[in-house]
Amino acid sequence: KDLDNNWINKTELTAGNYNGEFAKTFGHLHTGGKDETYFVKSGTGIIVMQSENEFLLKKITAGEKYIIPHQYEHCLVNIGNENFVTFDDHDNPQADYKIVGEKHGLAYYIINDLGVPKIIPNPNYNNPPEPKWLTANEFAS
Repeated sequence: KDLDNNWINKTELTAGNYNGEFAKTFGHLHTGGKDETYFVKSGTGIIVMQSENEFLLKKITAGEKYIIPHQYEHCLVNIGNENFVTFDDHDNPQADYKIVGEKHGLAYYIINDLGVPKIIPNPNYNNPPEPKWLTANEFAS
């Protein structure tokens, strides 16, 4: 818990892509009923959140802080040219990786299309909700 400003965990995603997909964390759902707060230390990325009825994306950069409601499956994606470093406050080890693992990711993949993020559907989902990019105000509410 002695990370910068008493954050509990640090995540560092290297820049680059793998088979065309930007580097990302393994998507998961927190089952303990606790929201998770992230702080972006450096880099540029996308926070991806999904529920049964929503697929939400928000571009995030160094200095931003955001909360992921516990009912959303989520992952982080590094879309920048440098490492994407975040800290979070999640101290409850209850996370379900099986849901996302069985479908080989969240409902959409974020691929590198000549340096620009492009969203393509994951074929393992039937009728996923349309992706929605959030504004800063929508994300904060």
